[in-house]
Amino acid sequence: MLQRGTLGEALTRIPAGAPGYLTIDLDVLSPEAIGGAVSTPVANGLTWDELFEIVEYAMARLDVVACDLVEFHPDAAIPGQWTSQLSTLILLLIEGLAAGAHRRDGLAT
Repeated sequence: MLQRGTLGEALTRIPAGAPGYLTIDLDVLSPEAIGGAVSTPVANGLTWDELFEIVEYAMARLDVVACDLVEFHPDAAIPGQWTSQLSTLILLLIEGLAAGAHRRDGLAT
């Protein structure tokens, strides 16, 4: 529950509803999670579930108006190790952006 390091505390310091741009650098994932598909995997990096939790929290708390996903190299990846997780991440981002657009337009989500 967003208690790893100071990230959870940092996110709570951003005012709720503040507009922002979310960049996700997949180098933040552990080598076990990403299977060689990044330039600089981080020892003791995040798991996919931890990344999902951070994204869900950021999308729910902030007014994320745009996002990007960087540092993914599918040619270097171990086949099948990352596909469902990456798809889930992309869907979380799309869902969060759509929900934010609905909130800005005053529509129910």
